[in-house]
Amino acid sequence: MKMITSITFSLLHNDEFKGLHSEGVNLAKAITDKDVQKAVAEYESSVNALSEFLKASFTDSMEKKAHDLDIERNDIYVASRKVAMAATKIPDASVAEIGEQISKLFDSTPSPIKANQAESTGIFDSIIQGLKVFDEEKLAACGFKEWAERLETANRQFMEADLARFSKRCQKEIENCKILRAACIKAYNILVGAAFFKAAEGSESCSNFLECMDKLVIAKKVQLKMRQKPKKKEKAENAATTEATETAANNEAANNAAPTTDNDSTVGVENAA
Repeated sequence: MKMITSITFSLLHNDEFKGLHSEGVNLAKAITDKDVQKAVAEYESSVNALSEFLKASFTDSMEKKAHDLDIERNDIYVASRKVAMAATKIPDASVAEIGEQISKLFDSTPSPIKANQAESTGIFDSIIQGLKVFDEEKLAACGFKEWAERLETANRQFMEADLARFSKRCQKEIENCKILRAACIKAYNILVGAAFFKAAEGSESCSNFLECMDKLVIAKKVQLKMRQKPKKKEKAENAATTEATETAANNEAANNAAPTTDNDSTVGVENAA
């Protein structure tokens, strides 16, 4: 009898973890072997406890709020950049010049769209501070005053939500969630062990549970693999870019440090490991 495929539960987000085990409970309820019923009940109880906790979780709601506000500020960034570009084509040359300066401000800063949330906050702050150079009349003249305010508001709201999710209350909830998840995993392992032995003795319902649960776990592992691929690709690209930049810098330093005909000394360049 084949055991269920192993999976690293810590890699699952709370909703994924709950979803997998909720489906596991549904499958376990089909087990008819009386010797396994207690393990099924304890597994169901642990999953229900986690589900109820997550429903009222302040931490998860703050995480979602921060995520949604990050998307919202990115949308405002895209829209405001288009407004700045449109302002460069205003017939009034003096107003179009203001639009040109604002557009150059956007061009001179990285895009926050693919940056992580911390980097995005820095990018938004740079843009917002750059816009403060313009007085309100000039911003209003090219139709950008409202967008400058929206950018600042969106960034501030995200920062407030970001701070809230790392509050003491959130940290306490995170610890409680870990305890509840651990209880689910323990109950799951006990159930799987009991079902395995009963299946080996000929229990068809236990055998069916193990087979179906194995398919669920394999499907979840595929999902995890797909989610991790973009991150690995991004890390590889970043590493390649860093290596190319460092190589170019080292080559330039080596050229600059070459011996001269003015003296007999030779300056060496030590490459970083």
